Amino acid sequence: PSDRIRLRLASGGIAVQAATNDVLEAAERPMALWTCAAAFLLTMLGWRSWRAALACCAPLVLGTLLGYAFMTWIGIGVMTSTLPVLVLAIGIGSTFAFYLCDRLQYELAQGADLPDAWRRTLRQTGGAVICMAFTLTFASGLWWSSAITGQAETGRLLAFLLPLHGLLAL
Repeated sequence: PSDRIRLRLASGGIAVQAATNDVLEAAERPMALWTCAAAFLLTMLGWRSWRAALACCAPLVLGTLLGYAFMTWIGIGVMTSTLPVLVLAIGIGSTFAFYLCDRLQYELAQGADLPDAWRRTLRQTGGAVICMAFTLTFASGLWWSSAITGQAETGRLLAFLLPLHGLLAL
């Protein structure tokens, strides 16, 4: 403390947002890793199979990496508006993978061999996964045309990530 020096928050809310974005940038990789690790662990516990967990979570990791590449390509960074979108895409992508894995395990339990069980799974659940991915893509893609930058970036990111995770789950 000094009577001669008076510290103030630079530019008010803008400085707070910039500081928040700096913290997010430093924390986003560990948070993404912890999210994927939690998804792997919970999937492994749920199905009691590390193979099922790997099959469900590997597409999530690839999709997240491709999401970062997409963000770099379109020139947006990790911010308070984009980080939740990445985590949301991991959650929705895991849901797609869970639908498929659950149906595949059902088909295998009915005595089908793996190639036949996978074909049945795609016939039964694959269409629903693709339909859901593209329906969510269309709905969230409408944000793309928003005049509010944060919403437009969220829309573009979701429009890329949702079908990507649906296809990677397949």
